[in-house]
Amino acid sequence: MRKPGKVLSIIGLILSAALLVVGSYFILPRSQNWASIWSVLTGSAAAYFAYYAFHKRDKD
Repeated sequence: MRKPGKVLSIIGLILSAALLVVGSYFILPRSQNWASIWSVLTGSAAAYFAYYAFHKRDKD
């Protein structure tokens, strides 16, 4: 599986954070359980993109 590049990782990180905030804003008043699940899913996506955005790559 190809790893995302630095620019794509930063875009993914920003989108994940935006989805976390917007999704939690709309889901939280309706269901605390779904808000928790949403937070875990989008938080893990943000962590995935953050790892590749700030990870130093070894050039071959």
